Amino acid sequence: MPSPGYFTDARTLNENNAMNVNVFLAAAKLGVGRIVWTSSEATGGYPFGPASPPRYLPVDEDHYPYPRSAYALSKVVGETMAEHVSSWSGIPIIALRPSNVFDAGDYPKIPSYWDDPLIRAVNLWDYVDARDVAQACRRALLAPVTVLGYPPS
Repeated sequence: MPSPGYFTDARTLNENNAMNVNVFLAAAKLGVGRIVWTSSEATGGYPFGPASPPRYLPVDEDHYPYPRSAYALSKVVGETMAEHVSSWSGIPIIALRPSNVFDAGDYPKIPSYWDDPLIRAVNLWDYVDARDVAQACRRALLAPVTVLGYPPS
């Protein structure tokens, strides 16, 4: 499920986590070298607004976890599963949290946001270019990493 609102909360939570656990456990069983996957900025409290402001700004790693939907909860549970499977399998599992991915067709819309800053407050005015997300994925595949808690004592 790419975001909340497509299906019921239960279906979103169950299907996202079934997919994640199947991939993580299969990777552990097969001994793959690394997993890079996308979680979500929703883990930190997105979407924000007058009724649901962030705990503080700027949002950082200490703001996590702060799920406000079943979708966000599925991502927090997925990250927690990844951490545990990684620790006992020794396989690095790297979660990226891209927010509001823009491609070339999205940039012409930006000036339309300038008249009303509240239009983009829901995601704290952030975006990331799709090319940068692709580069982050590639770099995550190649970066030296250490698996926390591995090998088990």
